[in-house]
Amino acid sequence: MKWFGTDGDYNVLVLELMGPSLEDLLYYCSGKFSLKSVLMLADQM
Repeated sequence: MKWFGTDGDYNVLVLELMGPSLEDLLYYCSGKFSLKSVLMLADQM
């Protein structure tokens, strides 16, 4: 965690980027995730 606090009416949490975004991974996989990947993502959400 880099920083947390408030900015006006909003609570803010700043974290370090730990890897590629989900959009980057989807592009890397030619626009399709395997069933296993989708199920693993659903479990994390």
